[in-house]
Amino acid sequence: MRNAYIVSNKLYDLERKKKRQLIWGLILTLFFASGIILAIVDHEEDLMDNLGFYAFCLLPSALLLYFAIRNGKRIASVHRYNAIFEQDRDGFVSIDELTQALGMPAQKMMKELEDLFRAGLFQNCTLQREINPGVVLTDAVSASAGDRSLGFVNVKCASCGGTSRIRAGTVGVCEYCGSPLNARGK
Repeated sequence: MRNAYIVSNKLYDLERKKKRQLIWGLILTLFFASGIILAIVDHEEDLMDNLGFYAFCLLPSALLLYFAIRNGKRIASVHRYNAIFEQDRDGFVSIDELTQALGMPAQKMMKELEDLFRAGLFQNCTLQREINPGVVLTDAVSASAGDRSLGFVNVKCASCGGTSRIRAGTVGVCEYCGSPLNARGK
């Protein structure tokens, strides 16, 4: 069930952007930092005259490194959320479930999810903000599972007659009485 909820081309673009930022940030930061160090150590007049320029240019190159690190964290977050979404059995991942799984404060998590959804990095799911905040999962297809659907089905409980939504091909628990439900082979 790998990457069923990730928009692969957008994530690939973000990974390429991160690599470019990292490479150019490192090159430029090393260049300008070495200019500053040489000017200070050698007390060479030409380098001392350009010390302000080197210091001024060091800031944007360091910002490139910062953005590369930030994008790397976003990529890691997308993979973490995707793994949680793929393991969900009822089609709704509440903020409480995410908080418990990731150990992150709910407000911070909601802000991060809003940012990732706004960037268009997720598919087959919707961020629900208002009543009962969380992520509503819809049907997904996983290429690694042989294009097998990762969707959800409604299963009627044999014990109480209630209907619960669980992931196709899995087992779950009735949300009304707690009895085991089986969606395998459906």
